[in-house]
Amino acid sequence: LVHVDSISLGEVTDVNCLLLTDKNLLLLGTDRGIVPVDIHSGNMEMAHSEMVYPHVSHPVTAMTAFDRHLLISTETRGILDFDWETGEFYMDEKRQFLNNPLLHATTSYLDSHHNIWLGTFNQGFYMDAKTRSTPDYYFNDIIQGKFVTRICPDTDDNIWIGTRYDGLYHYNIHTHITQHYTTDNFPVFKAVGSNFVESMMYDSRQNLWMGIGKHLVKMPVSADGHIGPVTTFNVNTEIVAIAESKDGNIWTGSSSDGICLITPTGELRRLSIPHRKWMNVTYILPLRSGQMLYSVYGEGLYVAYPQTLAITSLTA
Repeated sequence: LVHVDSISLGEVTDVNCLLLTDKNLLLLGTDRGIVPVDIHSGNMEMAHSEMVYPHVSHPVTAMTAFDRHLLISTETRGILDFDWETGEFYMDEKRQFLNNPLLHATTSYLDSHHNIWLGTFNQGFYMDAKTRSTPDYYFNDIIQGKFVTRICPDTDDNIWIGTRYDGLYHYNIHTHITQHYTTDNFPVFKAVGSNFVESMMYDSRQNLWMGIGKHLVKMPVSADGHIGPVTTFNVNTEIVAIAESKDGNIWTGSSSDGICLITPTGELRRLSIPHRKWMNVTYILPLRSGQMLYSVYGEGLYVAYPQTLAITSLTA
């Protein structure tokens, strides 16, 4: 994908998540299901029956691509596994989390070995890349009964787990040792008075970023799960999405105040979405061109240009 100029979405405006595939498709997870967009023309391809893509009409909240499959989290049908080669949804009794309408994945992550890590409202699942089973009982036990909000890796593929009520976990996949941070032992949580990790990202400089309360937190972390000196940015809004651009800038999206950018030197810049007062960002997708693609609740898609910091609507 070299650049994006415009995307036609018709009446679709509520985009919850984004996924760029290797099949020249930008998949939009929306309240009306999956909307495929041709990344060259910028047009929806729903009318092209010859195109293979997952036909899902239920609200979609998360998508993860692995091998020839696409894992899709829906609000009403549970977690679905779509096979790109057959064009059908995959069924497997070994994976008890599939096709269960009571399970709604809040976050998913594909590690460097193509293993899948899932978090839900009250538990988590791990799917081994080779056996497609879920044998990591240590991981499952850690977050059993936990409302998982985010899962992200460090450079060693160890797992950081953010929760809604139980703070932050670090899980070492090699030793199975867990570090747990809450208001009891982590000053940032204590200062905010909450264990709610709303967003999280691990950057290229081995820093973990989190949205906690109305603060954005940056902290260097080690492979054994220990946290270094914390830098706090008072953004005065809930940060719901965080991503890093090619130039090392950190881009955030908030629930009510649009977009912020933090430079590698720590400068905080607030960017306004044109002609919008209430700006609820739902997802950020870094593009290979260097642009940052934003979905904004009720407003469709916007693109931010790192060189000029201009923000324009793709769906106006």
